[in-house]
Amino acid sequence: MLVGIDIIADESSRLALSMHLLRPSHIHLTDLPTIVPLLIHNIALNSAATPTTAHVLEWGGCAPNSRVPLPDILLAADCVYFEPAFPLLLQTMQELMRPETVCYFCFKKRRSADVRFVKMVRKIYEVKAVQDDPDGKVWGREGIHLYEIRCKNKVPST
Repeated sequence: MLVGIDIIADESSRLALSMHLLRPSHIHLTDLPTIVPLLIHNIALNSAATPTTAHVLEWGGCAPNSRVPLPDILLAADCVYFEPAFPLLLQTMQELMRPETVCYFCFKKRRSADVRFVKMVRKIYEVKAVQDDPDGKVWGREGIHLYEIRCKNKVPST
C-alpha cells in the first residue's frame, strides 16, 4: 500500500479518479480554467474515497502554490497536441517534479511533431517506455505511447 502519496493529474479525470486505488493521501486534478468545473462535477459524481481537489494549472510560469503540493506521482494524459505549447508543458513538468517524483506520461501520436516533445523531455529526464502492460500491443496499435519519466541519476526505490 502506498501511503502519504500526493498525485497531480492533468487532462484525464477518469484516469486520475481511478488513482484512488493506489491509496494516495490526496489527488489533485488540474486543467485549464474552463475545464475545472467539469472536473469538480466528475469528482462529485464519482464519490472518490480519496480526498480529491480540482485546481487551475496553466502551463508555463505557474509555479505550484501552497494548495497544490509537489507530487509524488505526476500523471499527464494526452497533453501533447499543440506543438507551440511544448516548451510551456516542459517548463510546467520541471516546476512540478521533485527528484523523487515519477511522471507517467501518455499521449496518442497524431503528428510527427508529437515525438519531438519526447525528445525534448529526454534532454532533461530519464524516459523509459512502459512495456510491461499486457495490453500494450493493443493500445500500441492505436498509436498510444506511455512513458515513465524520472529525474536523471535518480535510482528507483525498490
